[in-house]
Amino acid sequence: MNNFNNGPIITKKIINLYLDNQLPEDQYSRVQQQATSDPRIIKIIRQEQDFRDFVKNSVKPVEVSSRVMDAVNQTIGRANQ
Repeated sequence: MNNFNNGPIITKKIINLYLDNQLPEDQYSRVQQQATSDPRIIKIIRQEQDFRDFVKNSVKPVEVSSRVMDAVNQTIGRANQ
């Protein structure tokens, strides 16, 4: 991504870490400060959050029968021996 306001570069990785609450406190604060001063950063964060929400609400887990799960577990058990 671009270097916003001649400040530090906000990368997709940093935005993902920000949304996952995985940034150190000082970096988290810096992202928040930049977001309040640059609407483009807010837009990018919102777009990523909207995408995450869409995936979370749209992608449903596939039902797997217990027979299939047993077969998978047996295969994993054999591989770990």
